[in-house]
Amino acid sequence: MILDLLQAYPAKESADHLKPLTSDELSGLCALSVPVPVCLTEADVEIGIQAAQLLSDSRSVLTALEQLSQDFPKYASSVARRVTPKQELKEEIEKNSRLAQPGLSAIWLNGLQLHDTQVNPLA
Repeated sequence: MILDLLQAYPAKESADHLKPLTSDELSGLCALSVPVPVCLTEADVEIGIQAAQLLSDSRSVLTALEQLSQDFPKYASSVARRVTPKQELKEEIEKNSRLAQPGLSAIWLNGLQLHDTQVNPLA
């Protein structure tokens, strides 16, 4: 499923697919204007946005998420070298990142933020 999704994006002809990813390929054009948490680099954020774009193109998002997360190293270079996130997705992630304070968890369900007392992960 992931390979089919990746095929929808054109291969960048300038990229040598046999070489490891460069820091420029990982960082891409990260347009988030919010500070990146200390534990993440801009490259981590950009490849995460690219992965989110790939998943949003899937007809079965949860299945695609499961496959991508279980074997991410296999797909990382293709995601970084092929997927170009849409501006709308970048704007949505930027907007949502302003709502979550650094170091705190936040949970949204259908656009409504839930308080941690409303959620029982063990149920």
